[in-house]
Amino acid sequence: MMKVSLKRTAAIVSITATSLFYVVSPGSAASPITPTPNQLIAVTIPNLRPEASVNNGVLQVAIPVSFLEGPINSILRANGGRYKDTDYQRLDVNDMRVSFAEGGLVVNGNWRFQAREYLGSVFGRKKYTPWVSVSGSFSQPFSVKVKNGRLFAEAGKTDIRGANKWYGDIVDALISRFRVNGAVNQRINQELQSFNGMNLQQLLVKTGSDSVAKALGISSNDASQLIGSRTGNINANITGGSLKLSVAVR
Repeated sequence: MMKVSLKRTAAIVSITATSLFYVVSPGSAASPITPTPNQLIAVTIPNLRPEASVNNGVLQVAIPVSFLEGPINSILRANGGRYKDTDYQRLDVNDMRVSFAEGGLVVNGNWRFQAREYLGSVFGRKKYTPWVSVSGSFSQPFSVKVKNGRLFAEAGKTDIRGANKWYGDIVDALISRFRVNGAVNQRINQELQSFNGMNLQQLLVKTGSDSVAKALGISSNDASQLIGSRTGNINANITGGSLKLSVAVR
């Protein structure tokens, strides 16, 4: 068992053969541990109370995005550093942080790029021009949707600012981390797999059964079974400061 320091609270990260749990408070951060492919990432959020409502036969469960900010920023801090390091080019990425927009989230960060040219060899030693350094910032948007019953963040077009003539080199290095098979994208998607030990279906059942039962005039048990039978029809969207999950129950 490993103790992890947080800004506001103390947390314990428990690791088993099949699970990794973060205990976080809104706006706080825990040091992330990279899981193996068969591990399930579960975000444990104290005081998480999603709001449920039923309108026109649709159950909606809303989670304030502030509960997601800390875990995602932990991932971004762990994935900063040197993205490229060759004899001719270096790229460092830092100060990454997440913000939330209509339809998804945006990762913003800063970069510093260094380049030099090879001049030749003198007495067996390679000679280069001095390093030239440029700095700038970037934004990487993600749309959030449900895929195969799980939340999925899909990367959009990367916006690079201040790149000058090295734009292509910088974009290639960033895209390798943020696109579907990139390390940052994979970790964000792993983070969205489970909330307090519950997948999307379980979260909707636990949070929305009473509201569905009341709206449809059925028992809570029947409402739970009804919600559970609609797993393939769950939708997700980030809007109005909340992650909103919805499923038709009529």
